[in-house]
Amino acid sequence: MKTERVISLLLAALVLLTAFVGCGKNNIADNSDGSSDAAPEDLDADGVYEKLVKNANYNGSTFLICCGGNLANNDFIYDTESDNNLYEAEFRRKSKLEEDLGLKIETVERLYWAQCFGGGPFHQDIYGDVMSGNKSYDLIYGCIYEDATLTEEGCLYSLSSLPNISIERDWYDQDARKSLSISGDVYFINGDYSVFDDEYTHCILFNKQLCTDNGIDPAVFYGAVDKGSWTVDVLGAYCRNFYQDENGNGIADYGDRFGLLTWNDSVCAMFTACGARIATLNSDGEAELTMKTSTAVNMLSKYLDYAFNDYVSINCQTVPGNDDGVSVRDNIFTSDLALFAQVMITYARNYGAYMFSDFGILPYPKYDEKQSQYYTYSTLSVMNAVAVPLLINDYGMTGTFLEAASILGQTVVRPEYYNIALQRRMSRDDESQAMLDIIFSTRVYDVGYFYNIGSMYSNLLAMFSQKSNTFNVLYAAYKTKMNSQLESINEKLAELHNSLN
Repeated sequence: MKTERVISLLLAALVLLTAFVGCGKNNIADNSDGSSDAAPEDLDADGVYEKLVKNANYNGSTFLICCGGNLANNDFIYDTESDNNLYEAEFRRKSKLEEDLGLKIETVERLYWAQCFGGGPFHQDIYGDVMSGNKSYDLIYGCIYEDATLTEEGCLYSLSSLPNISIERDWYDQDARKSLSISGDVYFINGDYSVFDDEYTHCILFNKQLCTDNGIDPAVFYGAVDKGSWTVDVLGAYCRNFYQDENGNGIADYGDRFGLLTWNDSVCAMFTACGARIATLNSDGEAELTMKTSTAVNMLSKYLDYAFNDYVSINCQTVPGNDDGVSVRDNIFTSDLALFAQVMITYARNYGAYMFSDFGILPYPKYDEKQSQYYTYSTLSVMNAVAVPLLINDYGMTGTFLEAASILGQTVVRPEYYNIALQRRMSRDDESQAMLDIIFSTRVYDVGYFYNIGSMYSNLLAMFSQKSNTFNVLYAAYKTKMNSQLESINEKLAELHNSLN
């Protein structure tokens, strides 16, 4: 098998790797557990940053980042000052990193939308680089499922072993750290290194003008979220009986008014919203199949009952004659033709700049009020994650850069993104700002989706687009294959862990 050949080649390379890791740390602390003496728990972000960069000087070295996947999601392309507050913050972070670390930051982009699950130029570039023993890149920021494929092929270095970073700190996404650490190693992660993990997080918007026109107080939705009573049934109750034949042609179609605007990915988001995951790490650090639970089955049954109703919901991706659904989605919601819209934060931010009617933002609903918290889906197809190639020039330099960039992402970039680009432009009330806190703090990283177990992401999307609830059939058909895939992944990553420790 391809991956077995890769593993055998890389195990030989790891003999050389142990020698490389100890070199070129520039007097920055290098602890075997991946933590840093420069980041004690009693220091805040500014204190950690100051101590981290105090003795770091890389003498003008070029630091090359490869960005790619379905979207480049490049945070380091801003080389001049800008009147855009977010771009200006990105520029200030880049300039400060270059000055404080003595680096010249450069980026390359490898992207191609049509390639998915490890087949695109980003994957080919990193895979070929590692297989040839080259060390072209210091850091990579690629589509999250391509990072997973590269992990399985043994092409990434464990962030848990990388010097000078503390991945347990809050500038890294802690659900990603806990949910993706198969055999105890984290190979890719999100956090404040980039704003794009926020951009591609799912949410639900509601049109305040339509609420007012129909005697609905918008505060009722915020109140339900605060009380923990915002559930799939409550969403359905407000969506029903809202349809109106706006274009007067006698059929439910594009141009009419609906209770709910959906798209195919919403089925994955609703599955996640009840706390379900395709696969979950057990107490031994192994990924195991957890896709089918009674809660997951009931959640989808309740949701699909109204999502598949032509007089309740419209799927922007299945409108006849429409290519991708983006323009249709935008037209429907901004033209006051949907009470609710299942979207991502990036769409909401765009609407905030030009939509005439006010709108609010909500997390995805719970299954029932007994559910302990809300859960928010992290988009598979366009979300990137940061990772380190197996072979790089200086592990200490990369660890220092990643830690410093993540801290400045939290203290310099995120305030502009969150407080100005989002809160002031997108959401137009204080309650929506509180909703953002809930959404960003409950993001879920499903190891089953990212490692493409049973192609379940694609299968669920196809199921939704065809308006047929075949969840149980899919599970029965792919259960054996999914268990076999997970067993193989667990074995490969355990082997890599043992090689690195």
